[in-house]
Amino acid sequence: VMGKTPVDFDGRTLSNTQTTEDVSRRIIGKNGMKSPTHGTAEPEMRGLYILLTMNNEGGMEVLKYSGRLCTQRPEIFYSKPVQLALSIFQAKKDHNYAKFFRILRSSSTPYLYACIMFKYVEGIRKEALTIMSRTYGAKHKTTGEPFYDSYPLATLVNLLCYEDEDEARDACIHYGLTVEGDQVMWRHSKFTERKDPLKGTIISLKPRKMIRTIESKLNGATRLSVCRGGVSGEGATLPEVSSATASSMPQLDLQKAQEDAENARREALEREEARKRQLLEEQRRAELEMARRSEADAKREVERQRLETIAKEKERKQQIEVERQQNIQEQHRRVEMLKQAEERRIKKEKEAAIAKAAEEARLNREKQRKASEAKAAEEARLKREEERRLAEESERLRRAAEKRIQEEREAAEKERRRIVYELEQKRLAEEERLRKAREEEERQWQLKIDSARKILVWSLWCKQMQRRRRRESAYLNLENLDPTDTRCPPIIINPHIVLSTAIVAAQPTNYVSKHIELESHIYRLATTSREPVDLSRIVGDQFWQSSTPSFHFSSQSSYPPIVQTSCNTVLFKLAVVLPTQTSQMQSLNDALHMWINSRLNFFTVSASSSKNRSRIVNVQAVAVNANKDAISCTDCDAALFVLPNLADSSVCASFSEVVLGSFDSNLDNKMSRMVMILGQEGHVNRETEKILDSILGEADVSSGQRHGVAYPAMEHFDDALIKCCETLVRSRFDMTSENNNGAEEPPFARVSLANLGFLCLQRLVQNMNATGWFAATTGSSEDLFLTLIENAKTALSTMINELLLAGTEIQSNKLSDWPPVEFMGGN
Repeated sequence: VMGKTPVDFDGRTLSNTQTTEDVSRRIIGKNGMKSPTHGTAEPEMRGLYILLTMNNEGGMEVLKYSGRLCTQRPEIFYSKPVQLALSIFQAKKDHNYAKFFRILRSSSTPYLYACIMFKYVEGIRKEALTIMSRTYGAKHKTTGEPFYDSYPLATLVNLLCYEDEDEARDACIHYGLTVEGDQVMWRHSKFTERKDPLKGTIISLKPRKMIRTIESKLNGATRLSVCRGGVSGEGATLPEVSSATASSMPQLDLQKAQEDAENARREALEREEARKRQLLEEQRRAELEMARRSEADAKREVERQRLETIAKEKERKQQIEVERQQNIQEQHRRVEMLKQAEERRIKKEKEAAIAKAAEEARLNREKQRKASEAKAAEEARLKREEERRLAEESERLRRAAEKRIQEEREAAEKERRRIVYELEQKRLAEEERLRKAREEEERQWQLKIDSARKILVWSLWCKQMQRRRRRESAYLNLENLDPTDTRCPPIIINPHIVLSTAIVAAQPTNYVSKHIELESHIYRLATTSREPVDLSRIVGDQFWQSSTPSFHFSSQSSYPPIVQTSCNTVLFKLAVVLPTQTSQMQSLNDALHMWINSRLNFFTVSASSSKNRSRIVNVQAVAVNANKDAISCTDCDAALFVLPNLADSSVCASFSEVVLGSFDSNLDNKMSRMVMILGQEGHVNRETEKILDSILGEADVSSGQRHGVAYPAMEHFDDALIKCCETLVRSRFDMTSENNNGAEEPPFARVSLANLGFLCLQRLVQNMNATGWFAATTGSSEDLFLTLIENAKTALSTMINELLLAGTEIQSNKLSDWPPVEFMGGN
């Protein structure tokens, strides 16, 4: 080759010499047949084919192709590129725009896949805006007020992978959506598509070049590097061939390929861990942003409602004024019409009088002309009589017409007065209703103000009485101070428990196959009047039955004699995990929550005391709902999963990934766990088995029994719940005694104010002689008093420093998250 020596994409010189090492690794030519994959990246190519044919035959071609691939080449079908392509196809088929753009944003999506997904970005964005315009900004069913009206433009940019807010704003304007500042106002928008005024075709909105989302995946790679699989991602090629075939390859190439595969696997694991950490951080930020946004939306909603109320009131007043003006104009119009009718009547009467005078003149002339002729006169007389009769008839008809007009006028006036009276009555009724509504609202506010005032006075009185009782208790403790008391209360810490027992209830021969029957039974249990489970009493009973008390009572020698006591404090926190709310199982989940809450009283601390010889144990226990607050599960001692088992595999319960993640991060995954399966006793479907594997681990194949699972019959649900609580508490104490066997960790002690005061006085008493004076102090009584004060200050300073050092050591080594927040409000 003449000219400059060609170089590869990474800057290395290309050489066609057969002895060169990189020639044997090329995928082009006869050397490509020596590679394990025959010079191809078949999984990546098949995934690209699926993406390119997603629209063919409405998606049927992809389904047929993947079916053949699953049966003929399963190793290709289950490879990462093919599964990623099928996930993209499923998201597009289900119109799941959030999942589609989440895959596009993911760092694990290869560059070529992202480029092909760019082909469908325009349609997916249009579908997303159509769905959001129909969903957000809807009006309330009863009040008619809109909710979820505004949507942040920055969130839309991140959701639909726009380059910036300007592109998102242009897209909203193109589809007829209203944008005010940095908010999309759905209530004032209607999704429309622009059309060419001449051709009548729809004008499409082409997306901009996605530098931030797609081009950033190149990471500086050239086109040649892309063609050679430099940015294809993990799993683009088939795995290595068998050892028999690999033995024919050069030893150096085989070893290097194995090292490259190991390095690639390690880098993929590191990238996966980094991605998981990033997803957790993004989820936490999203939750904070959602809370802040919800608060801002609530404030804007309140202000908008107030402004709309003012505007409605103003519009109502304007409407009343317009109706009054219209009534006045209508009255003026009717008066004018009556006046015009009267003028027309007078004009007609004048014309009739003129006509009558003319007729009489004509008759007179006719009479004079025919006076000589008798026959003519007689005819004239008859004619006049006839004309007179006609005139009388005409007059009668005219008077009847006038009377009818007068009656119609009176009826119209009566109807007008009736309408005016009805309008007046409606106005008075509306004013009375508004007045009563205002009075009722003022009364309700007054009741709220009175209740708040009573609560404030009661809380202030309770604070005063609490201070008084605390002061009287301190005086009484100082009076009853016993300096020989040498006992201290240990507590149980760090319960690392692995549940090894199973509760299996009697299984009936026939099981309920319809979840409606299970829901009815649980609802009857929830509404049945029964005493709730005393969790603190169960903890106290199991505490004495386990080997834990001997360990705690034997550890009291590590405390100073003055802070030792005969009273122990035990804290126990139980997390109850219910299935995630779904549309198909919403009523069943509500019934489960009602039943468990009626038995365990979520977030309510129960306390009890028990005594054995000279030892007293104060127990405080609480049960929390993990679905309501997943953060509260990080410091719990045990977890009870309630799982309904339904025969219909299409309706399957599941648990929240956030809740399961909080349990996995708790105490190195050694927390006690138990699953209580309701319905279908002893028979679980495949989906339920997967859920049990994720919670308790895979079942023991040798024994054929899964530990930590209870299958109670329907009539034994309440008893099984109590039995599960007892088993979890017993396992917790047994594991505590096993973990602390032979350890020198002292338990924590609760020191009263009287004992602390005695420590201060003891420092002074140690320097007093038999007569009660300081042996090493001489001088006047004033000097002795000053010395007493200085020694007291020194004793208090020493005690404070020791407490701070001990507290710092405990918080850093033992209980950085102890006690749980549920017990901080107690004694």
